[in-house]
Amino acid sequence: MKIHIIHTMKIEVTKVTARGQIVIPQEIRKEKGIEKGTQLLVYTEDDAIILKPVFATDKIKALKEFEKVLEPLRKKFASAGLTEKDIEAEIKAYRQEKYAKSSA
Repeated sequence: MKIHIIHTMKIEVTKVTARGQIVIPQEIRKEKGIEKGTQLLVYTEDDAIILKPVFATDKIKALKEFEKVLEPLRKKFASAGLTEKDIEAEIKAYRQEKYAKSSA
């Protein structure tokens, strides 16, 4: 099923596997130059999950791109009274919990 809303926007339906994997439809992969090994930034905005290919071989350029993605999130966290230490602590706790589950 393919829906064309705007010439630059394509929507296709895919599903998530039991392991949390998704398939990006071939037409979209070709159009965006996504090949095996292409790295993707994955982030959320409201109720959307956004995948953005990272083609930069220059790490500084990739980091700047990532910073642009993170800036709205940092503002949202700051307005909620969260500090970077709070966020780091949450990430650490999540990783410990995830590791404990996977090694059990």
